[in-house]
Amino acid sequence: MDVDLYRSITDRNKYLAVPAGLSTAAFEFPAHDDLANLVVYKLRHRFNPDAVYGGVNAADIARQIEANGFAVFRE
Repeated sequence: MDVDLYRSITDRNKYLAVPAGLSTAAFEFPAHDDLANLVVYKLRHRFNPDAVYGGVNAADIARQIEANGFAVFRE
């Protein structure tokens, strides 16, 4: 699965993942100030839900994307 990753400007440990190539404008995110200002972190990141990414729960991110179309997580 390829995802585009965005980082919050106000909380540099909070990230948003969306399927690669989709605009963040296509989604209605939870009303968090942390998600109001995002910058591109990585585009077309090859995401493996079974891999280990530091302290990030990759399986949970995959579940969120499947359920909501996006995932919000902390590093």
